[in-house]
Amino acid sequence: MKLVLWLKEIKIKDVPLVGGKNASLGEMYQKLSSLGVNVPNGFALTSSAYWKFLENNNLVEKINQIIQKVNSKDLNSLTQASRKIKKMIVQGK
Repeated sequence: MKLVLWLKEIKIKDVPLVGGKNASLGEMYQKLSSLGVNVPNGFALTSSAYWKFLENNNLVEKINQIIQKVNSKDLNSLTQASRKIKKMIVQGK
């Protein structure tokens, strides 16, 4: 399970692993580089890295508890839950 992939390793089929934007960047990197365009290589964190981060910081259960209390028909409830979850992820706790 890789946590980081270089753009030169990423193809469009990797959307579930690195997301659409990173998969597109990987495709562009490969296609432009093969045409002789000098493109700096970058990297993407994988979804495995994201889940490992959540698990190592004991955030999965906390996030699930917040989500269970959300009223999906109430924009304020959704906004508040989103802010709480974002703050937990940014702070890693």
